[in-house]
Amino acid sequence: MSEQSGFSHGARTVLVIAAVIVVILGMKAAADIINSIALALVLAVSMTPILNWLIKKGVPRGIALLLVIILVVLVIMSLIIMVTVSMQNVIETLPTYQEQLQGIQDNLYSFLEDYGIDLGELKNAEFFSSENLIYIGAQIASSVVNILSSWFFMLLLVTYMLMEAIDFPAKVRKTLDIGRGMPDRLFHVSDSLRSYISMTVWLGAFNAIVMTVIMYVMGVDFAGLWGILTFIMSFIPYVGFVISLMPPTIMALLESGWTSALIIVGAFLIVNTLIDNVIKPRVMGEGLDLSPVVIMLSLFFWAWVLGPMGALLAIPMTIIVKGLILESSDDTVWIANLMMPLDSIPGDDPGEKASD
Repeated sequence: MSEQSGFSHGARTVLVIAAVIVVILGMKAAADIINSIALALVLAVSMTPILNWLIKKGVPRGIALLLVIILVVLVIMSLIIMVTVSMQNVIETLPTYQEQLQGIQDNLYSFLEDYGIDLGELKNAEFFSSENLIYIGAQIASSVVNILSSWFFMLLLVTYMLMEAIDFPAKVRKTLDIGRGMPDRLFHVSDSLRSYISMTVWLGAFNAIVMTVIMYVMGVDFAGLWGILTFIMSFIPYVGFVISLMPPTIMALLESGWTSALIIVGAFLIVNTLIDNVIKPRVMGEGLDLSPVVIMLSLFFWAWVLGPMGALLAIPMTIIVKGLILESSDDTVWIANLMMPLDSIPGDDPGEKASD
């Protein structure tokens, strides 16, 4: 009997692993649809507090919903116009930096050759040619347009999600008698998502505004575009900071030299250190209950499954999987615990037991 039960347990494990692989591959194949739905969910969750606040102030539900949708449309249209116009200006301006790029390239090659590093064919590859830069800029602009083209579909999803969000808590509470576990987890995951998204939006906006002002004062071209990039990249922990830092630093280097570039780097480091080590711990409360290594692995995993947009959605998707799937079963709750920092794992501290 024990052999049969052991075989059954092993067979079930194999089936679960196979099912997980099939689900992951299915998500990878349907990445475009999932990205649109996930982004709509993020927008809806971030707008729900504003909607609830308007309703509590006595604004009729229909009018409150209309006001929030108008706000979402204004924000999206502003982003579309700013990004589109800025990208067109970047593509048109890139050839004017060809001489500066060539000078930096020659100086870099000379510096490396002084230390005995032979670049060989790489030196003649002309990676910094204006043609290559225009091609790269065109590809970036094309990607931005493709992403923004799905905003209308997402706006419809956001509208219906916000309509559902008004009555969703009451619906969940009515199901508490059916099973307490899942409704409680739904509330917990919803609160975690709302806390993370709200914190990221406001801190990302603060970071973007401060850096945009600094870049504008420093005379960096397209400061508004780099500010938008800084805001978007704030949704990508650790890696996003590096990505948002590179374009304005390179632009400052081309326009004003190494001193301006180093000032931009220093400003990014100071502002991000202030946000990560001073402001964020105060407003974040208990945190995400995700260890740093899990956050990094989730970035790579969701970027592989959902493409570049998966990096932006990595933390919300991980919160959902951890809260609604892994914590819902005794067989997988240990995985959810391993994803958390030691201080956040429920139960007694082994170190305290040992000391006792």
